[in-house]
Amino acid sequence: MTYPEPPKKPVLNDVMLKVKGAMGRKCMPFAVVVGDELVYTLLVEIKSEHPQEYKNIIPFLGPFYAQGCMIYAIYKCYKGSGIAEVLVAAGVTAEVSGPCFQHSLLSKHSSSAQTLPSL
Repeated sequence: MTYPEPPKKPVLNDVMLKVKGAMGRKCMPFAVVVGDELVYTLLVEIKSEHPQEYKNIIPFLGPFYAQGCMIYAIYKCYKGSGIAEVLVAAGVTAEVSGPCFQHSLLSKHSSSAQTLPSL
């Protein structure tokens, strides 16, 4: 299903109703709905507002977005600890100082940030 507008609660509620209908027609015991951070957050809100109606629908944060959240959490924990020097020595990123380096790690989609979990 593709919707032309950005995800909003009414649109995602419609998606959840369609998934529930498909589950009934196909005799599926449960369904998983995968989304990015915004979609996942809204799905969890909708599910918490209607726990019985959507009890067999499982919201799931897509792996790319989950990895980005993990990278950001790692950076926040080790900020100022010398992680920049370690990453430069490991060849993950070029030697850059100041806000440029921080931006490359804070950006959940940069290639430097995506290599961080392999260390």
